[in-house]
Amino acid sequence: MSPHLVSSSLDLDPDEGAQRAEWRFERAGWTAIVLLVLAGALGAFGQGPLSQVDAATSDARLAIHYDRMAHHDTPTDLVVTLAANAPSDSVVTVFIDRGFLDDADLERVRPEPAEMLAVGDEMEFRFRRAGASLPMHAVFTITPGTLGRRRATVRGAGSQLSVSQLVLP
Repeated sequence: MSPHLVSSSLDLDPDEGAQRAEWRFERAGWTAIVLLVLAGALGAFGQGPLSQVDAATSDARLAIHYDRMAHHDTPTDLVVTLAANAPSDSVVTVFIDRGFLDDADLERVRPEPAEMLAVGDEMEFRFRRAGASLPMHAVFTITPGTLGRRRATVRGAGSQLSVSQLVLP
């Protein structure tokens, strides 16, 4: 009988091109994972700096603050600020598109409006101003009832701003 030579390693021809392609694919996967985790930490999918929106008109008479990303059936605030240099009436009015409010529950409005009216395609909220020299802040707590993109126009003090919010599950 002749002795058999046994090798402790496999004799395979390395396919360097396939190996490089596999490494590139692996690096792309790790990069995608890191970017998703970073985006999540910054608020791309919920609470965080990327999810907050602050907008104001050029004359600063009207400003809004809201979450760019909201979650279905979870309350979120839309803060509307009318500057002190807005008309000095004792009653100020904020208009919000009804479509924005119709597919959501308006949980609470602070301060409580003196009057709420449905006017055409808008809801009108009338607030008593504490003083003409102070800005007026109104906080609308809204619970979105549908998924997807929601858009609205907010008007007050002779100015208007647009709201665009993505509702996630």
